[in-house]
Amino acid sequence: MNTLSRPALLGACTLLLTALVALSSCAYPSVSVRSARLDSVKLSGLTVDVYFDVNNPNPFVLPLEQVDWNLRLFNTRVGAGTTRMDKTLPAQRTTRVKMPIRVRFEDVGSIAGRVVNARSIDWDLDGTAQFQSPAGPLALDFAETGRWDNPIR
Repeated sequence: MNTLSRPALLGACTLLLTALVALSSCAYPSVSVRSARLDSVKLSGLTVDVYFDVNNPNPFVLPLEQVDWNLRLFNTRVGAGTTRMDKTLPAQRTTRVKMPIRVRFEDVGSIAGRVVNARSIDWDLDGTAQFQSPAGPLALDFAETGRWDNPIR
């Protein structure tokens, strides 16, 4: 029968306890949409710059790997995607993160005319921010709504 020596067993238990303490100290970050600015509206489509405030309360850096997103205008889905972020968030700080979204009107059909002709544009944005923590993958949902003044009206 294979047995561990007392020092080896003590070392394994110490290592396990240290790992558990390190993983238990991993706090959840927070993600909020600070703003979604309509950058441009053209006959071919529109560009939105989304700004997130991401708070990392941990004493270690936290990689933000990607953001999965859905954008709706006038309650109609006009785009969805995944944007690779590859951004390292500093420890114990809130960081402003920019994510551009481009929507081509040829992909959304009937809503294009409404976007071009409306005085204001109602929008909804939701999704999931994907992090890589020491404890493994971490996904946090976000959602925000708003209204833009149409710059071409």
